[in-house]
Amino acid sequence: MPRSPHAQVEPHAQVDEFFLPELPRLLPYAYHPQAAQIETASNGWIRRLLGATFADEPALLFFLRQRNGIYGPLTVPHAQYQRALDIADWYQYVTVIDSFVSDREALGASADAARQVFARIVADFDTDVPPNEAFPYGEAGQDLWRRISPQLSPDQVRRLATIVVVTIAACSAPKVDSSGAASSPQTVDSGEKTYPTTAQVLMAVKSAQTLSELPHSVEASLTQENDTALKNPFDCVSVNNQAHAEYFGDCAFGDPGGSKLMAVYGDSHASMWAFALASVAKTNGWKLRVFSLGGCPVPNLHFISSQTLAPNTNCDLFHATAADSIRELRPDLVILTSFSSEYLAEGRMPSGPEWQQGLESAFHDVSQPGTRLAMLGDIPTWPQNDARCLAAHVDAVQECSVAAADGTPANLDAEKAAAATVGATYVSTIPWACLERCEPVIAETRVFSNQYHFSRLYTEYVTGALGESLQPVLH
Repeated sequence: MPRSPHAQVEPHAQVDEFFLPELPRLLPYAYHPQAAQIETASNGWIRRLLGATFADEPALLFFLRQRNGIYGPLTVPHAQYQRALDIADWYQYVTVIDSFVSDREALGASADAARQVFARIVADFDTDVPPNEAFPYGEAGQDLWRRISPQLSPDQVRRLATIVVVTIAACSAPKVDSSGAASSPQTVDSGEKTYPTTAQVLMAVKSAQTLSELPHSVEASLTQENDTALKNPFDCVSVNNQAHAEYFGDCAFGDPGGSKLMAVYGDSHASMWAFALASVAKTNGWKLRVFSLGGCPVPNLHFISSQTLAPNTNCDLFHATAADSIRELRPDLVILTSFSSEYLAEGRMPSGPEWQQGLESAFHDVSQPGTRLAMLGDIPTWPQNDARCLAAHVDAVQECSVAAADGTPANLDAEKAAAATVGATYVSTIPWACLERCEPVIAETRVFSNQYHFSRLYTEYVTGALGESLQPVLH
């Protein structure tokens, strides 16, 4: 039989068994003594204040059975009952919102309607207006605020309010729907502009290593949407976008009078770099066409879908059709870029050699005589690089940074080896954010829009460095 979690083991005793409690997603180092009561009370709070937001009783029960209410007592196992309950309710509150905005039958059905709901939540959260039973999100938020705010200092109140706004803004940002199209995309202009040189970017990265206080301009940007959609398309044609990719080369960007064509091919990183590449193209007299499908890294490997947890056959389709379409364009330059790791269809991570071979295969699929090749390497990533961490550490930015070794992706050597094998120019992006440490704020600019993507403002900032790095294949 398993041992009791409280059983005493004599030093150096032979241990043949251990106790493994049944818990969702994580194993805590301690239990709150009233964990069961707190979870039950938090579930009751959800039913009482947010039950009306669920489609029906089965939907509510499905949510409650995920046991989100247990995270309060697991997070603060030694806290007083009420504090642990407050944290449990907070976690459930945010999870309800996040779940519903991902549900195309609920808040996710309309990005504009969702933003209106979120604006009301933010407006109600820190106010003395009477609770409105017709708006359960606001009523629940006010109830949480009344319980939590008396225990906080003015600085903590400000930070928590900022975190609330950041969380809501993140939920209400444009999302990619099941067809691969972005909902209500915002536009940005890719006109000519002077950008910092590589040397200036590296100096800014060095200066950021000692940044402690979050610049006011960055703090103000934490709640802004990450607008990435390109403006001023031209030479648009009808395409057979079978995989419903976000971009499938249907329009050109850059210089309408350009005599040469570049194509960028990849997952959401291709979209992430599109603004900067359009600017580089325009400055150098090139046209740009973009091929990107989120969640589909560029190596020719069979991946798993993070949404369905089944083989990502749509990614396989994108690989085949995008490569064919790119070859038909006969571009002068093809740039590959993507996240540098993803679970394979069989549920394991690929090895470095597998990743390299998959990349080499992808390069060969788009290669033809007269086409130059390049690759934009993966960017650094770590869990606390985004706006939520910065909102919580406005006076201690380095709490959101990480040692360079910990922020550097694992398969960069495989990327470099694949590029070298096929004769492609490899552009390392790591120095644009990391020195001794990888930084979330550089040159008074928020570097990341989320854990896995540079913000549009930061890709714009490094446009000059990107252009300089691509010069060998541009001329």
